[in-house]
Parts: sequence; structure tokens; C-alpha cells
Amino acid sequence: MGEKKLKNVRARKPKDQLKPHEMINITAKRTGFRREDVSLCIDVLTELIRESIMDRKSVKLKGIGMIFPVVNPPRVLTNMGGQGHSSYKRKLHPPWWSCRFVPEIKLKFDIKDMVVTKKDLAHIYEDVKITKKINK
Repeated sequence: MGEKKLKNVRARKPKDQLKPHEMINITAKRTGFRREDVSLCIDVLTELIRESIMDRKSVKLKGIGMIFPVVNPPRVLTNMGGQGHSSYKRKLHPPWWSCRFVPEIKLKFDIKDMVVTKKDLAHIYEDVKITKKINK
């Protein structure tokens, strides 16, 4: 008998993606602008977002949310030694930058109100077979 186990969060993200060329084509069709002009605008916009984040600035995307860089403090890590090593060395990992995203409240609620289908649920679980040991 199989038991359902929840997949890792990264494995639960949708498989479908809006690719850059699709975004350009859809935007060009909706606005009536030339595809080349839309492509240039999107390229400049994404470059500006990236430059702003690299300049340690938060970027607010209208109707979407905010992307911002965050500095993580140094932390002590334990090296587990790897294969064949039994020494556990502690070392200080230096501070590092990472990137975070916080969606706008309206987007959060819009996503929360989406109807979850059986197809959606089927993609969040993996089948795991459980075997029981019988003690004699």
C-alpha cells in the first residue's frame, strides 16, 4: 500500500513557464507595438532591475511585488568530512548576499483565491511505498 508524501517545495512549482519570447509576442499583440520595440523595452527593464539590485536597492514591480537584496550574517558551519574523513572541522562562513521577493498583498490574495484542481493536487505528492518490518 502506498502513502502520499509531499514533494519538496521546489518540485511543486508549475512546470509551465512564460518564456521571454512568449512574453514579447503577447505584449506586442496586446499593445500593437512592434515586436522589436517590445523586446528592447523588456531588455532595458530587466537590465535596470538587475543593476538596481546589484546597487543594493529594492525594486518595486507594479502589481507584482518587491525584489530586494539581503545580506546574510556570517555563520559557523561544521564540515562533516565527506567520504572517508572522520574529522568534523568548524569554520566561519563569511557574510553573503542573497535576493528575496515579497509579493504585493493583492497578488497574494488573488493567488490564494485560485481554485485548486485535482490535477494541481496530483503534482504536489510523490508515491512512497512503506514496508513494515515484522519482529519475531
